[in-house]
Amino acid sequence: MPDVLDRIGNQLLDAEHALHLAAFPSAATRKPSTARRLRSLARRHLVIAGVLMGASAGAGGIAIADALSGSVPTDHQYLYQGQYAAPATTMTPDQTADLAILRRAVTSADAIPAGAIISNPKVAMGVGEDGANVALARLAQESNGIGVWVMPANEGLVCLAIGPVAAGSPYEGGGPGCMPATAASISAQHACDGPNCNDTFPPGNTVADGDLFDTVGPPDPRSPANLPSDAHSRLPMYIAGVLPDGVSTVTLTLYGGATKTFPVQNNVFLIALQPTGSLSVYNNLGENAPPASAPATLTITFNGPNGTVSKPLGPQGTTWAFAN
Repeated sequence: MPDVLDRIGNQLLDAEHALHLAAFPSAATRKPSTARRLRSLARRHLVIAGVLMGASAGAGGIAIADALSGSVPTDHQYLYQGQYAAPATTMTPDQTADLAILRRAVTSADAIPAGAIISNPKVAMGVGEDGANVALARLAQESNGIGVWVMPANEGLVCLAIGPVAAGSPYEGGGPGCMPATAASISAQHACDGPNCNDTFPPGNTVADGDLFDTVGPPDPRSPANLPSDAHSRLPMYIAGVLPDGVSTVTLTLYGGATKTFPVQNNVFLIALQPTGSLSVYNNLGENAPPASAPATLTITFNGPNGTVSKPLGPQGTTWAFAN
């Protein structure tokens, strides 16, 4: 059974997607980024309740508006009024100062393949709500058919997308997911707990502190639909994150104490993990947060511009083994 964040996140994604389909019947139907499942419980509770009310009203009660040029709409504007951000056309100093990947020129090799990620601005949160510009994406890493792209968005946001680089992959990409580049970014000042701000990125989270990451992988191994005989269950999950200039390695610590250090290339780490099971303390929580005593099952540590950072990373509750 998925852990509490996955369960609540999936409810939010379903409700948000239902609202988008009511407003935009021709919109793409693929799932948004995993980053959307990793928000705080308080924000999910608020948005789930509001989205369900809006979706039940039907498309007739939803106002459709044009794109907002150069700005980031609030959750209320995006989810209920149909407003979405125009893609960023230039990069800001806070986006490029500490990210060499965004300082280099875009080349043809950086292009995101069609279908690799969600790019419809009326469905993809990073594109529609934050103004991520996929045309300005840089391919930072590629491994075993999985690519990681970094791109700018409005108001100092930096976005990450991870997905397959070729058609026919068993993996389904998501994103982009976005975070303010630094605490001084305009978007960082707008983050708050309410419908009148953009809470795609939780307050206090920045790229500089290692808060921009995403995952791509096969179905959760604890799902009843994903039987051991299913070949997808033997595929690894890939987790990628963006870190500032000067960070050359990251260390991952798994539940049980196993650690391994991985390189950071082009401001990005990309790591394959094999799910091995789950911790019962994370099961059957409903919408409740896990107890404070619940151990982290995946922790990242790195030396960044603000000192040594160590924090839980990715879906918690699942236990992992290193796959590479």
